Amino acid sequence: MKKTIAILLVLIIGMAGVFAADLTANLNLITTVYEFNEMIITEENDVTWTPFGEGQKADVNARSTYTGTTAETRKSIDPYTTDAQAVGYLHTRTNLRRGYTVKVKATQLSSLDETTQEIDYSIFNGGESPVYTTAATPPVAVTFVEQESGTGMRLKSTPISVLLLATGDELSAGVYTGDITFEYTAL
Repeated sequence: MKKTIAILLVLIIGMAGVFAADLTANLNLITTVYEFNEMIITEENDVTWTPFGEGQKADVNARSTYTGTTAETRKSIDPYTTDAQAVGYLHTRTNLRRGYTVKVKATQLSSLDETTQEIDYSIFNGGESPVYTTAATPPVAVTFVEQESGTGMRLKSTPISVLLLATGDELSAGVYTGDITFEYTAL
C-alpha cells in the first residue's frame, strides 16, 4: 500500500505540471514625439520660444524681428564704424536626432536712387573670420551654424555681426538696403 500511495503521489505531482496554467497579459504602448525645428532672429541674446502642446509640431518654424521694406522694419547699421557691428542673434532649436544646418547668403547693400551703388560687407557668426562676404555676383550659401546629431531638445544662440568693407569718406550719400537670408535644413 505504501508503494501504491508513493506511486499515486508521484503521478499527482507529475500531472500538476501538465495542467499548470501559464498566464501572461501584454499591454503594448506607442507614443509619437513630434519633430521641432525652429529658427528665430532677435536683436538681443534672449528668446521666447513658442510653447508646444500635445499634438502640435513645428516642422520648420522661422521668424525674425527685422523683416520688411521700410527703414523702421530693417536693422540699421552705422556707415562710419570700421569694426564689425552686432546686428542680432540667430536662435535655433531642434529635437531631431540627426541635427540641422543653417546656411547664409546675402545681397550687397544697394542704393535706392537712380545711380545704383553697392557696399560689400562680411558676415560673422561670433568667430574671428567672416563666414560670408557679399559680391556683385552673390556667392553660394555657406554654413553659418550647425547642430550635430544628439538627443533631446538642443538650443543654440549664435551672434550675427557685419563688417562694412567700405566706410565713411569712401561712401556716397544715399540710403542703402541689403538682405541676409538664413536657410535651415533638417538633416
